[in-house]
Amino acid sequence: MRLAGVILAVIMTAVPAAAQETGILTGRIASESGVSLFGANVVVKSPAIEGLRGSTSDSRGMYRVEGLPAGAYEITVTFLGYVAETATGVLVQRGARTERDFVLAATVLVGQEVVVSASRKQEKALDAPASVEVVEMKDIRDSQALSVDEHIKNLSGVDHAKTGVMQASTVIRGFNKVLSGLLLTMVDNRIARIPSLRINSFHIIPITSEDIERIEIVRGPGSALYGPNSSNGVMHIISRSPIGSEGNFVSLSGGERGLRKASFRHASSVNDMIGLKISGKYLKARDWEHHDPAEVVPRNLDIDGQYGEIRLDVRPSEELTFIGSAGYSKSSSIQMTGQGSAQGRDWVYSYLQGRMQYRGWFGQFFYNKSDAGETQLLRTGDGVVDKSSLTVMQLQNSSDIGPRQQFIYGVDLLLTRPRTEGTIHGNYEDDDDTDEFGGYLQSETRFTDQVSLMLAGRLDRHSRLDNPVFSPRAAVVMKPNPENTFRVTYNRAFNTPTVTTLSLDIRAVVDAFEFGDYFGGLGLGPDNSIDIRSYGARNPFTFRRDESGQPMYRSPFATVDGLPRDTYLRLDDPEANNLLWRAARELVVAELIQQLGNDSGGLVTPELAAQFTGVIPERLHGLTNSLQLLNPETQDFDPYDVSAVQDIDKIRPTISQTLEFGYKGIVRNKLVLAADFYRTQMNDYTLPLWIFTPSVFLDEGSLRSALSQGIADYLADPANAQLAGLVTLLDQPALGGNGNGDHADEIKGYVDQIADGAAMIPFGTVTPEQASDPTAVALTYRNFGDVTVYGADLGLSWFPNRSWHITGSYSYIHRNLFENVENLGDVPLNSPKHKLSGGITYRPSRIPLTLGGKISYRGAFPMLDGVYAGPVDAYAVVDANAAYQLSAITFSVEASNLLNTKYHAFVGAPEIGRLLSAGVAVRF
Repeated sequence: MRLAGVILAVIMTAVPAAAQETGILTGRIASESGVSLFGANVVVKSPAIEGLRGSTSDSRGMYRVEGLPAGAYEITVTFLGYVAETATGVLVQRGARTERDFVLAATVLVGQEVVVSASRKQEKALDAPASVEVVEMKDIRDSQALSVDEHIKNLSGVDHAKTGVMQASTVIRGFNKVLSGLLLTMVDNRIARIPSLRINSFHIIPITSEDIERIEIVRGPGSALYGPNSSNGVMHIISRSPIGSEGNFVSLSGGERGLRKASFRHASSVNDMIGLKISGKYLKARDWEHHDPAEVVPRNLDIDGQYGEIRLDVRPSEELTFIGSAGYSKSSSIQMTGQGSAQGRDWVYSYLQGRMQYRGWFGQFFYNKSDAGETQLLRTGDGVVDKSSLTVMQLQNSSDIGPRQQFIYGVDLLLTRPRTEGTIHGNYEDDDDTDEFGGYLQSETRFTDQVSLMLAGRLDRHSRLDNPVFSPRAAVVMKPNPENTFRVTYNRAFNTPTVTTLSLDIRAVVDAFEFGDYFGGLGLGPDNSIDIRSYGARNPFTFRRDESGQPMYRSPFATVDGLPRDTYLRLDDPEANNLLWRAARELVVAELIQQLGNDSGGLVTPELAAQFTGVIPERLHGLTNSLQLLNPETQDFDPYDVSAVQDIDKIRPTISQTLEFGYKGIVRNKLVLAADFYRTQMNDYTLPLWIFTPSVFLDEGSLRSALSQGIADYLADPANAQLAGLVTLLDQPALGGNGNGDHADEIKGYVDQIADGAAMIPFGTVTPEQASDPTAVALTYRNFGDVTVYGADLGLSWFPNRSWHITGSYSYIHRNLFENVENLGDVPLNSPKHKLSGGITYRPSRIPLTLGGKISYRGAFPMLDGVYAGPVDAYAVVDANAAYQLSAITFSVEASNLLNTKYHAFVGAPEIGRLLSAGVAVRF
């Protein structure tokens, strides 16, 4: 035992002694733009050692070579796509740590970026098993962009519909809406959507341009790794750690439309172990003007926002990192919705996030909170309350089995808690929580250096869906050489219904047909009328039917006879139709009395006119009904067959299956080419808000026939002989007649006029039994059949030399409107078939100047989303920017829509014009 103790003591004292005899070489490797280079090779040589020693940089760009005897060393750093850098005469001392950082100049500036979003692990963009594109820090930090999605608007496949000075709806590969959340948007692995509404409101994300290290875009489905609601792609905003980005930043800018913006950032660290970052932004502007005749509340065009973030990084060791962060934003602006525009006032968005990474393990918790403040719908004046929250817990592990096999697996838990106080979810307010749980497994096998296979699968359970959903993914990546990659991928993804899609119950338009103005005397008005209302589809909609199977309807006119407003009425029922006729007769008689007075030049007094109108019967025989559906595009009614009134199933998840062929390559270190060709099949596609309840009219033909017969019977009755004689005077020119000696044609003219007018009145609505408003025209979400889209995304990035950078992109989808799917209606993608963008950037090698220009073209497309419908015209926009750095000060100017091309990105959106801005930033 004593011998063992002596041996142990010798070992324990020998280790420090050995360490004191040698030194450590460490440092950080980054690109010229400051981005850490992961996987760079470091080789050291010296007469003090035999042969060569080496290392590779980690995710932070840090390298470390230990056990070096004292002496002078030569260090060579290499990284594919970058110029090798060699440092000589680097002295390493005994028992000391020597730091030597490297900044590498790129021979190709794209294609070699390290990304994490395609596979939830670090890899080069060229090697990723998905279509990935990166916007780097150098293209972001001096931009005057008012919203983070503006940085990606010209990338291939991106649909960016600008709806205000800083508001926009942005998706990838179509299927856009005025309020869309189809593009999974994350900031540092945190879902950044508004919680229960599950929409992307990019301008409320509390991040400054100075904070962003890069933005990664993954085109195509991502459900196998990221879970539901990522079938159209992923946008991942990755912020800078305070460790490695120490310093201060202050900027001020202003421009047209009263634009004023100020932002700051401070980052500091202690021994590369503890880092703190604080940033904030203030913004004020005036939005573009727009007039919507349906709005009852005047627009407030003032835009303002306050944003702030704090982040703390703690790194006890090279392998363990803790990150805590919190953010807050408060903004006011106009936002389009499916129920018309909303005036957002003091909308607060906040979050808390905690992350941990240890070796291959990653875990996080975050909590997002939303408070809509004093927001209200402009078409109704109704307030909107949204105090929803999203709580998420995630755990992931990455494990390598040998050099060619890697597994990634993890679990996610998402808890959505809406709180709308009845303003959005109405009757569903107390039963609208949703829980989602999912697990995934991904395998990547590198058979050779040229061929790899990725297989992934994920299973998710949603508390509002009957069955779990499985999402598989497969990808084969082939690299014939380090500069070219070919890829074949298959993804099956799904979108679960949002809480709004499930539980919406909100009024979109008050007194849509102005019954209060026309029938106020009958007791109709704002509280007893026909509104337009939007419903979620968490439960089936069923229509009550009579004994013959005909659907029944409800009408506010039922109250005229003392019946409850939710009384079901039969189509073609004589009593119900005469109830409607009596209401119509009161209106048309009043108009006819006024017309007789006008046609006679005042000779026919109201009292005399009333005698003429006495021939109009108060009860008609043989009246029937017709059904018509409100067309939001024409604001008119289209004929509707009674057989089309069918019960509607509850909403189901939309399943998408995408097969994609992709290529990305680097040609002679000057040109980067990318091409993706895909086929996406959507099953049970969820159509945006869609009117499904027809309105009930008095049939014009039966009304004309019954009215003609009723008048003839009235005049033929001997008891009415005096009035019959008075009616013959209608032929007289002084009373507006034609004087041909026959008053029959005048009577026919009045009959036609009365029938035409009465047949234009939507007296009631065929509403489902589940409707909270028995008479409102109803919109809802519903599943349609299969929709298949073929498309292509092409991109190029050319570097003629180190000063010039030229980019181009083109995107195509073969159809953007699927007409009369399953004889139920049209399915629009709300995006153009053709999108084209080009850009040029000039950075002189010896002058700290950046000049840039971009042009984008968006083709025409049809649009249908809630109350918005119609064609959107094609448009082209030119943007320009310039920045000049003078020591620590950067001056910048930017022109969005330089040529002031006036365009509407959506139906119902304001006309967008030019926005000039300029700013100054100080970094110290």
